[in-house]
Parts: sequence; C-alpha cells; structure tokens
Amino acid sequence: MDLQNYKNTSKIDIYIWRYDNSMNIKSCYCCNACTQLMNKYNITNIYTFNKNKIESAIVKNPGVSLAYKIKNKLI
Repeated sequence: MDLQNYKNTSKIDIYIWRYDNSMNIKSCYCCNACTQLMNKYNITNIYTFNKNKIESAIVKNPGVSLAYKIKNKLI
C-alpha cells in the first residue's frame, strides 16, 4: 500500500508487539524513524499491548531503532 496516495488513513489501525522467550506478548513502541514516518503521513493510530490493554505505541521521546544501532556499531 502506498501511503502517499491513501487518503483515508483514519481507517488504518496498526498493532505492533514482540514475544518473549515463553511466547508471551510484550509491548513494543515506535522508534524515532517510525514516529517521523507516521507523523509525515498523519497516521496516529498505532497501538501495542500492555498487560492485556491496548495503548498507543507512539511515545514522546522515542529511541533510535535497533537497525540504526547495529549499522552505526552502537551496540
């Protein structure tokens, strides 16, 4: 789907999560790059699961992505 040409972004709900070693769902929040991309296309309905509740995955001060850390040898 091309987000530039998709006009009705209010109908899109995006859910992100990750699993722990026991295959339990853990919360996962948007990184800095994802947050900038979603703000560019005015998509604000991105959610994660936190203790069986749905909450926004966009945080005020997001961290850098894992890919950025690996690419720049920060970890």
